Formats: sequence, C-alpha cells, structure tokens
Amino acid sequence: MSKKLNFKFPNESPHEGIPLGNGNFGVLIWGCDNRFHLTINLQNYWNHRGKIVWGKNASYEKACKVILNTPA
Repeated sequence: MSKKLNFKFPNESPHEGIPLGNGNFGVLIWGCDNRFHLTINLQNYWNHRGKIVWGKNASYEKACKVILNTPA
C-alpha cells in the first residue's frame, strides 16, 4: 500500500509548511519559486521541563556544532 502526501506549494513561510516528525525530531517543509526549505528542530533544545536554563551564550552556531557533533 503506497502512501502519498500532497500539500500546497509555494509556501512563503515555515508557518505554511507541512510538519513531519516523531515527537522528538521535527521538520517543516516549505518554499517558493525554485527554493525548497527545511526548518529542523529538536524538542530537547527548546524543552525546559528538565529545568535547563539557556544562558546568553546559547546561539544558533553553537546548536549547529552540537547537532553536527563538531568541536566548539
């Protein structure tokens, strides 16, 4: 049995994209013209229920290094 996902394209913002995920890792697929965007997120980066308080040194660049497992 094949499964098909259909959604409106173009989508000019991530808020219009199609969400895909498993509860821990999520992706929004969106774009317009000849551009295709993936907005990627991990729940444990934004989830503060574990009493993690992000300081002023938290940044997108540092998050990328952690996700890509590269040295800081």
